[in-house]
Amino acid sequence: MRIRSRSTPCSSRRSEALSTKPWEPQTPLDEDREQRPYDAGVAHQVWSAQSHAAAALTAYQAPFRGHRPRVGLWWGGFDLSATRYNGRPVTPPATHPVFMQNGMTGEVVSVGFALGDEQSPHPSFYAYISPAPDGLESVDFGVPEAAWIPQAGLVVLPWDAVRSSDDPEATVVRFADAVYRAAVDLGGWPADLVGERHDGWHASRNPVFEPAG
Repeated sequence: MRIRSRSTPCSSRRSEALSTKPWEPQTPLDEDREQRPYDAGVAHQVWSAQSHAAAALTAYQAPFRGHRPRVGLWWGGFDLSATRYNGRPVTPPATHPVFMQNGMTGEVVSVGFALGDEQSPHPSFYAYISPAPDGLESVDFGVPEAAWIPQAGLVVLPWDAVRSSDDPEATVVRFADAVYRAAVDLGGWPADLVGERHDGWHASRNPVFEPAG
């Protein structure tokens, strides 16, 4: 027996026009005539930085047993983000836009990497605990250059400090682990959500098959 759907076909519900008003920047798309030449060298630098940053953030996230989406790239500023959730709900501030409120309904610890903008022109790793607990100004964040910036609500670690360290990936992991430890010590986050960190099994270092005798 054939069952006919009573829902309206998707094609009839589609808008016939695309919005020309972007969130960022504010110039309507159909009026934007600014030339933006492609610079292959800069593009390669951005790719390299984000690739290495993503690898470090993934290593940080690996032992977390709670909900943790994959390291993601945010629209707008193209910053990377590694977020952990503990399952406790939070009422988002009504003063924020709806799309931001939708992402603020639970307690989070987020660590990320930003390329920089006009207000913060230098690339850096950043982290925040939401809601932010008291006492972050006195926390040791694992790396001497890492600092709590209260006006921004962020802990910031300059990219240059990471890049010049003996082991950049380990430096990022140490910074991020210290941020989560602050969430445990000051914000009541469960310490047992993080297991031991192990160097994983790598096919490049372990033969898949034993050599024939």
